[in-house]
Amino acid sequence: MFKLAIRDLVFDRWMSLCTAITVCAIIAPLLLLYSLRFGIVSTMQHSLVSDPYALRISFRTGAQLDEAFFKSIRDRDDVAFVIEQTRDISNSVVIFKDNKRISVNAEASGYGDPTLLMSKLDSNFQNDSVYVSASAATRLKLAQGDSLSVQISRLNEGITQIKRAVFKVRGIINSKYEKRDAIYLSLPVILAIEDYKSGYEPEIFSDGSKVAPVRHYYEKALIYGKDIYTLEALVSYLEAQGYDINSKVHEVVGLKNIKSTLDFIFTVIASCSSFCAFLVLIGFNTGAIKRRMKSIALMRLTGFSMGQIKTMIVYENLILGLCGMLLSLLLYLSGSFIFNQRFALQLGQDSVVSTLLAEHIAIAFVLCAAVSVFSALMCLSMLLGRFNVADKLREI
Repeated sequence: MFKLAIRDLVFDRWMSLCTAITVCAIIAPLLLLYSLRFGIVSTMQHSLVSDPYALRISFRTGAQLDEAFFKSIRDRDDVAFVIEQTRDISNSVVIFKDNKRISVNAEASGYGDPTLLMSKLDSNFQNDSVYVSASAATRLKLAQGDSLSVQISRLNEGITQIKRAVFKVRGIINSKYEKRDAIYLSLPVILAIEDYKSGYEPEIFSDGSKVAPVRHYYEKALIYGKDIYTLEALVSYLEAQGYDINSKVHEVVGLKNIKSTLDFIFTVIASCSSFCAFLVLIGFNTGAIKRRMKSIALMRLTGFSMGQIKTMIVYENLILGLCGMLLSLLLYLSGSFIFNQRFALQLGQDSVVSTLLAEHIAIAFVLCAAVSVFSALMCLSMLLGRFNVADKLREI
């Protein structure tokens, strides 16, 4: 019956072509619309997921953070990394290589730092190790394995005192994840910088003759959420504790709102388009079956069962639906290529505004086949439910 269905469609080729084109005209814009929704949201999602700063939570103002606070944060499932931070006086240092020097931000870091992990760097810190941002490394022509001098200074009784320490560059941080001129040092080194600037003589940067008391509290903390999906809950928890924090949670919430809005719009349009495609196939089947009532009667006389005839008509409808889907896929690929080329310059070569996954296309084919078969069965039940061969032969 499948071969007979194909021959029948070829015989009535113009009507078959018109029906397939009509189905294509409905499905192709739907594929493009969903590809834009999926591409735009996926690009925004990827940019947030791949940006450690999107998961970063910092403190705007100082607080009294004790060991119990840090333990409670580290024990949370939605926290990927947390480290103690000192006052802002230890953030600014000068780094040297040969005769070149620049001012940079000094950040406390440690094992599991997402910025280092995303840069594919080993985050097992030693006190003599330093990680340098790409911009600072370029300015000083630094490479992994080089020695780097870090200079700090303080004003003591009107006299400027300067100390230096030499560190080994263990890696260059990808500029995609750290855009500032910055160096990442272990927490003990950052604490030594603060101690020296506060008037003490730490073992690092000095002789250890006047060591600062053991800290029981820290001014600030640097926290990285585990992912963008749990960041909002983590930020809400910290804000409920009364901490004044800075995060990109509003961007994450904005992305969720955009995704929800686009999902609603697409669902409405997809429902309307699917219903229109269903009506098109109903119309085609109704016209085709009524036009071939006499032929169906003759087929019954020549030995074809009603089940075989219905199977042939279902095959025809399925073939037309899938042909329309194939045409739609070709138009989608063309439109998607045009969209991506058009916006590549504005958004970057890695950005994709229109794309579909293989499973999306597979689902579209399955849905198209289901609508085609269902519309055929519906027409057959209405028009051939009480088919009488004798009545149709009298009309010949």
